[in-house]
Amino acid sequence: MSEEPLPRTFDFFKKCNKFLKKVTQIDFKPQFRQDLCVIAERIVNSSKSIWEQYKHNNYSLSQREIDRWRQKIEKIHIIIEDFVERAGILEY
Repeated sequence: MSEEPLPRTFDFFKKCNKFLKKVTQIDFKPQFRQDLCVIAERIVNSSKSIWEQYKHNNYSLSQREIDRWRQKIEKIHIIIEDFVERAGILEY
């Protein structure tokens, strides 16, 4: 079991939270608002899932589980970057 990468995982979700706080203050066109809702839902669901799994495993995860979460996080990151580009957000 490894505990090292998990704090970085939670750091990623903290960054996602800051991103969501910032972009929810922008008045987007309807299609971007819908995309933002999907992104927010994925972030929230993933962060809840990883926390529940982490607690269930006595506050540790196997390397396989960590790798699986890393892949999910990378997908979310790609979705956020795509949204930022399409919505024309200069900084996030």
